[in-house]
Amino acid sequence: MDIFITAHPLTWFEALARLGAAMVIGFIIGIEREYMDRPAGMRTHSLVCMGAAVAALLECLLLFSPPQGSQDMEASISMGRIAAQVISGVGFLGAGTILVMKRKISGLTTAASVWNAACVGLLIGFGYYFLALFVCVLIMVVLFLLRRAIHVNAVKRMEVRFADNPDTVRNIAVFFRENGIRVLETDHHVVYERGSGGKNECMRINVYSLRVPHGVHFSDLVTHLSDDPSIKSLRTVIT
Repeated sequence: MDIFITAHPLTWFEALARLGAAMVIGFIIGIEREYMDRPAGMRTHSLVCMGAAVAALLECLLLFSPPQGSQDMEASISMGRIAAQVISGVGFLGAGTILVMKRKISGLTTAASVWNAACVGLLIGFGYYFLALFVCVLIMVVLFLLRRAIHVNAVKRMEVRFADNPDTVRNIAVFFRENGIRVLETDHHVVYERGSGGKNECMRINVYSLRVPHGVHFSDLVTHLSDDPSIKSLRTVIT
């Protein structure tokens, strides 16, 4: 089946409408990332989507309005070259949101959403409003709904540093049991630290590998354990 596209010069109103639509849709895509406190949020996605739309608009404008002073020059315009540079160039921006720490990679979803925002911006810049809106809906389904509909109980690792006291160990174990938190593995060692009075204090450091059930937020777990005065510090461990 042959598809024929009839091109027509862009009006200022249509160009501004495309830029406005790109800004709004980029903003919508970035809401979920902003809510999750990721490096690239609403402003970043809006700018990426709008910038990609500008690149697509530039290609459309070059077809009908060559730059001033170039009317007497022979020029070969190939649709898609500028858009291709956007697709490859936005990869560097996405790479900036990816963190690699101790063999754990985070930020891939944010990088993918930024890349998709650029693709949606190109669609809007070329005038495919409805297709861009449909892609935006699919992106939001992936970011919002799939994360809530499919829950995976990932293993969390938490380091607890506390004064060497059997009661504290017992209280931590009781708290885990009452909240349905399964302890898969416990690594522990003892260190001596100089206290405020100049005396060495025996401190115990336990690293728990936990499987947190659905409905229990890891942040609430940390907050509750921090209320114990014998616990000096808590931190998550990335493996």
